[in-house]
Amino acid sequence: MKEEAIKQEFDTLDQTDVRLIAELEADPRQPHTEIASKLGLSRDTVRSRLQRLLDTRAVQIVGLTDPISVGYTTSVIMGINVRSDRMLAVADKLASLTPVQHLILCMGRFDIIAVGLFRRRTDFLDFLVGNIGNLPGVLHIESMLTLRNTKIFGPLLSDGPDSSPKQPLVAALDSLDLALMKELRTDARQNSRWLARKLGTSQSTVLRKIQALQSGGVMRIVTLANPLALGYEGVASIGMKFDPTKVDEGARMIGSYRNVQTVAVCAGRYDILAWAMFRELGDLSNFTTLELGNVPGLQHLETMTSLKIVKSSHRYLGDETLPSAPPVAETIRSKRKPSQTQ
Repeated sequence: MKEEAIKQEFDTLDQTDVRLIAELEADPRQPHTEIASKLGLSRDTVRSRLQRLLDTRAVQIVGLTDPISVGYTTSVIMGINVRSDRMLAVADKLASLTPVQHLILCMGRFDIIAVGLFRRRTDFLDFLVGNIGNLPGVLHIESMLTLRNTKIFGPLLSDGPDSSPKQPLVAALDSLDLALMKELRTDARQNSRWLARKLGTSQSTVLRKIQALQSGGVMRIVTLANPLALGYEGVASIGMKFDPTKVDEGARMIGSYRNVQTVAVCAGRYDILAWAMFRELGDLSNFTTLELGNVPGLQHLETMTSLKIVKSSHRYLGDETLPSAPPVAETIRSKRKPSQTQ
């Protein structure tokens, strides 16, 4: 019933909601007054519409942390085949494990595609043997090491900001950086003045650190629009083999398509694995044959359409990595939180 209620909310989105989402994609932390001026609306209208979008999870506004910056060196994409009668049980068990960030049930070569983050490659070996290897019903596991991501959660409506991950600067993160990242990973529109009070520092320090984290490639603040809210009916995982000399060019070209949200260059069965949204199966067919067919160096592709997205986490961090806010926060949490970013 809850999913049906949310779907009905999606059906009530109008062009003003779509324009609002596009503005948030372009600049997730811009104040209500600025958005209101651009859209010709009142500040209160922007605030109420945005809150409805957040409440129904039509959008999320989050801080995405670069895993390498906080010690996660290994990202692995796992293609898993299981007995049909154990598919849901295996998927639920894997989704409950902290290293698994994303998990999709598929139709195609694999029954399950999961993405895991690990501090060391030996941690993945322990996970493979101790967790997946012990699950009843697992028939086959194929691992693909992510060499680099050329696009992560690109905007669906706007042309910016750039969704290509930057090479993070090598710099020590202090406890305030980490506490700030912890706050922004769940609600990146929090008012900088409120964040300063919560973390026991000054507003200028908060603004400076947010800017430094973004410019240094440590964190991206993004608006994640729910594809269902925008009329997309499904997601496809597309694995591709390339001429070795064309992999980088191919990854950039594939990432330029708006319906492609994530592109990973891999070592393993595929050279590139991309996740693409589609409104109907005809659109997916046209995309794979007409658009991808023109990508230089593409030798072979396999398409796996999703049956269900079981888990999609944007935390990228375990709680053990990020310290809690300073004690002063406890005296402030009960006060009303400002609703507009500054």
